[in-house]
Amino acid sequence: MIDVLVNSVFYEKRLAPPGANFFRHFFCMVVCDAIEDKHHLKLDPNKCIKLKNRTVMGSIEPMRIAKRPVAPVIQEIASSTMSSDVQTLSFADTEQPAGVRMRLLKGTRLEVELGLKGVELKDIRRLRLRVNRDRIVLLADNTKSLFDFCVPFYMDSSSIQQKLHPDLSKLTFSVPIVFP
Repeated sequence: MIDVLVNSVFYEKRLAPPGANFFRHFFCMVVCDAIEDKHHLKLDPNKCIKLKNRTVMGSIEPMRIAKRPVAPVIQEIASSTMSSDVQTLSFADTEQPAGVRMRLLKGTRLEVELGLKGVELKDIRRLRLRVNRDRIVLLADNTKSLFDFCVPFYMDSSSIQQKLHPDLSKLTFSVPIVFP
C-alpha cells in the first residue's frame, strides 16, 4: 500500500475548491509520476477518483520527527580587530588571486597588497595601477597585465593611496568603498 500525504492547508486552498480541476489533475499527474518512478507501478492519472465524503482512506501511523533547531538565515561574520579605531575584515577564508591579499578596513576602505615577486622593480614608472568602479588592473610597461581581477563592491578611484615596497616586492594601496 502506498500512502500519499497532502498538506491540509494546500488541500483546502488548491484542491478542495469546486473550480480547482486543473490543480487536482496536475496534482494527480505529479503523484502518479512519482509513484511510477519510485515503485515502478503504472497508474493512469485520468482515472483518478475523488472521494466524495471522505478525504482520508485508511489510517496513518504516527511518526517520530526529530525536532532540530532552525538555523538562522542571517549569520554574523566575526571580524578580527587590530585596534579600537580600525576594524579589519580579512578575505583569507575566501579564494583570492595568487599574490593578492585584501582587507576591508571599518567597512569603508579596501586595502590591497599585491606581491610582485619575479618582476623587475628598478623603475617605478614601469608599473601602472588602474582602478575602475569594481576592477583592479596592474600593468607593467603598459602592455603586460600582472594583476587583473574584480571586487564585489564599488570603489572610488579618484582617491587612492598607494605605496611601493621594492625591498619586499609588494605594492600596497588603499581605496575608499562607495555604497550606491
